[in-house]
Amino acid sequence: MNRYLKQYFISLVSFSIIVILLTVGFFYFFPQWYLPSTPFALLFFIVLHASLNSWTIQVAQKNPTQFSRQFMLMTTIKFLVLLMTLTVWLFLISQKLIFGVSFLCFFFLFLIFETVILYKISMKISNR
Repeated sequence: MNRYLKQYFISLVSFSIIVILLTVGFFYFFPQWYLPSTPFALLFFIVLHASLNSWTIQVAQKNPTQFSRQFMLMTTIKFLVLLMTLTVWLFLISQKLIFGVSFLCFFFLFLIFETVILYKISMKISNR
């Protein structure tokens, strides 16, 4: 595994632990908002971001000039997968509002994380 992927996975694991701790803390203080499907949603976000962002980093290493195109393609694919998943889960879950809000919070947290981390990695790749 090259150093950029290693740096990304270390950042992803660290960020995921922080999000898990924040989620556990939130549900400790607001247990009425806990849904059994929330840990699966968080795991889904972690796996989706790990797979698609590692693909983007590998493409950026081969051809740094195509990073922005691959990043936009990856973001579009991720957004469509998330919309389809959210639609299916909303049909299966009875408490739609609570799940939708937690899903949206995870989406924005991981969106900010991936933008910051991939920007830093892309700058390092283009400066080598």
